[in-house]
Amino acid sequence: MNSLVRECRACTQPCRRAANDLTDMIKIRDAAARFIDRFGTRAGEEAARRADELLDAGDVQARVRWQLIDREIDEIFRNLSPVADGVPQ
Repeated sequence: MNSLVRECRACTQPCRRAANDLTDMIKIRDAAARFIDRFGTRAGEEAARRADELLDAGDVQARVRWQLIDREIDEIFRNLSPVADGVPQ
C-alpha cells in the first residue's frame, strides 16, 4: 500500500469503502498542523470532539478522517518532544 494513502481500520465490523475514498496522508498532516496552529496543545481534544460530532451526525467517513487527524496531531507532538541525554523519549 502507498504510504501516502491509508485505509480506515477504525471499525470493528467490516464496512464497505466508497470507491473513491482514498485518504491522502499529506492532507491529513496539513489539517493536523493547521489544527495545532489554531488550538495549540488542545488540538487533539478538539479533533476528537469533531470526530464524535460527526459520528453523532452519522457521517462515518468524515469521522474516520478526523480520527486520522487526531492521530497525526499526536504523532506531531510526539516528534516534537524534547530529547533528554541524547535519547529520544
